[in-house]
Order: sequence, then structure tokens, then C-alpha cells
Amino acid sequence: MTREEGLKALDGFLLLEENWDSYGAVPISKKAIGVARSIVSNKETEPAPWVVPSCNGGVSLEWFVPEFTWVCVEPDGSVEVFVSRRGDGDILTDKSLHFVISAVV
Repeated sequence: MTREEGLKALDGFLLLEENWDSYGAVPISKKAIGVARSIVSNKETEPAPWVVPSCNGGVSLEWFVPEFTWVCVEPDGSVEVFVSRRGDGDILTDKSLHFVISAVV
């Protein structure tokens, strides 16, 4: 997913209504979209993440190359970060990860 595609997807999340996944999902919060937008739009966060709506009203940002990094932006704008390292490479530079954390503090 390119950065532009991710930003466009975030805009589309505003249109998701109650039960958008047919399993009772709630609409994505504007707060979560705003925080996710600030992370996705920053070019220091390379490569651009996959952007996925969460059934709890939050947004997931996911990187898969070469390790898995997952940033969960909760509906209230708080953030959880999970990094699975299986090799020597880092998916996000320290500078990028610092941006992710400082974007929500």
C-alpha cells in the first residue's frame, strides 16, 4: 500500500457505519483516524504501512518487511506498538518509531 492509498483508505473509514463488518463493528473514531493520519503522512515512517480498520473503532497500521510491526490506534487516540523481530533488519528506524510514539503523546 502506498502512502497515498493509506491516506485515501483513512478517509474512507469515516464512511463506515455501525456493523460495517456484519459482526457488530462500531464506526471508526475521528480521533483514531487523525492520529493514524499523522503517522501515515509522515515520510520518516518508511515504508508506508498497510492501513486497516479495527472492529472496536480504532485503526491498525501494519508493516511486514522484513519483520512485523503493528501499531494499534485505539478509538480514544491512544497507541499500542508491537514489533516482532525475526532477523537482523528493522522495519522502522529508531527515528521513525520515535515519531510514531511522539505523534500521540
